[in-house]
Amino acid sequence: WPTTPHGENGLMTTPAKRRLASVDEANLVLDHSGQVNAFLVAGLLAEGGFVGRSGVPDVDALRKVVGERIATVPQLRQIAVRAGRGHRWVNASPDLDHHVRLVGAVAGLTGLESLCAELMTVPLPRDRPMWEILLVPGARVGGIGVVLRIHHAIADGMAAVAIVTQLF
Repeated sequence: WPTTPHGENGLMTTPAKRRLASVDEANLVLDHSGQVNAFLVAGLLAEGGFVGRSGVPDVDALRKVVGERIATVPQLRQIAVRAGRGHRWVNASPDLDHHVRLVGAVAGLTGLESLCAELMTVPLPRDRPMWEILLVPGARVGGIGVVLRIHHAIADGMAAVAIVTQLF
């Protein structure tokens, strides 16, 4: 399919592919501020890979790896576009500067827990693929926290486990 720009953020999209399943439509309808219909996985990372000795992450290195891995996960390269009374999945090129980013430091595990609780009240933007990986300084001494959020319209249950496995 030829690609065409979509929206203000310059996402590259392809023509509408397939309608959302009824359960995925329901997941979109139920989602709003204060009741976010996404799953969240949080963890702690230590030195190694893209985390340097000082606990500072190399965000560009992580974006490169995530970019390679999402090439095999079509659900993370789609947006739900209104089509009549429902939606259709449309392919889109994620903006990895947005989807994989460093956020403000927190105060230890308690701070990471508070951030996760807050994130569960903030909807994922619908004008781009509905997922994000956040790197969270301060979640542990000499390391960093990581938070993955994915909207339930993209995956739940075993499909969500498969995506997490492919990414990490």
